[in-house]
Amino acid sequence: MKIQNDKYVAEFILEGAQLVSLKDKNDGTEFIHDGKKGWGQHNPTLFPIVGKLKGGKTIINGKPYEMGQHGVVRRAQFELCEQTDTSITFKFEADEESLSHYTYKFTMYKSYELVGNELTISHRIVNDDNVPMVFSIGHHPAFKCPLYEDEKMSDYHIEFECEEDLKLTKIDLESGLFTNVIYVNEGAKGNSYALPFDIETLNTLVFENLKSSFVSLVGPKHKVSVSTVAHPFYGIWHVKDENFICLEPWLSHSDTVDSDGIFENKVGMITLEAGKSYLNTYSIRFE
Repeated sequence: MKIQNDKYVAEFILEGAQLVSLKDKNDGTEFIHDGKKGWGQHNPTLFPIVGKLKGGKTIINGKPYEMGQHGVVRRAQFELCEQTDTSITFKFEADEESLSHYTYKFTMYKSYELVGNELTISHRIVNDDNVPMVFSIGHHPAFKCPLYEDEKMSDYHIEFECEEDLKLTKIDLESGLFTNVIYVNEGAKGNSYALPFDIETLNTLVFENLKSSFVSLVGPKHKVSVSTVAHPFYGIWHVKDENFICLEPWLSHSDTVDSDGIFENKVGMITLEAGKSYLNTYSIRFE
């Protein structure tokens, strides 16, 4: 399944309705991680949680549930709903498997639109249940880094549009949960992180309430930028010695080490009334 314009061509799969390829028609550059080494996905949706639950468990409406990292749709089989030359929409309806981990009935529409050098990704979530539905959402696009065999990761850097306070909360690497420890990268220069920076040891960097509208992965020949707007948390993830970087706008994040386990008490949760819908959008620019 493909969409394209005069500049780029994008390909998708039904698993997670993921973008698996985006190529520059002019020079053939592939921007998206192939999912073959280091991490087996490309662009999953994180729903109804971002990250991990404490002990892999939570309590929803007084009942216990187990839910894996990033929720129930990242590997779900979507169906093709609508397609034009430059846009495509997929649909997933809650099924027996999702309901065993997350009690609510819902439909998710995941759409992509390619305009010029920008790909807009939209999620419309419909509450099909007869009670208010609680959830959060996040995004996990993975980009090749370096893009070319004659480059290395140290040729790249992360660039913020604005001067930022680049402090972040440390994550406990064993549990994947957030701590109360604040970390400062002394090598950061206000709006730039040199790669591979501290991500090699911290694994994931998560910033809160960035002023920048876009965060960019900048290399010698190309630049990829992912929007932050309306997403209070922003993750940057990398697996040591692997050739990809993830730029991830989130509404929420993993449980904290002192979490009470109550689903609706998690940070960044949305309550959607029965029969209503919610729209979440972010975009990726390729240069």
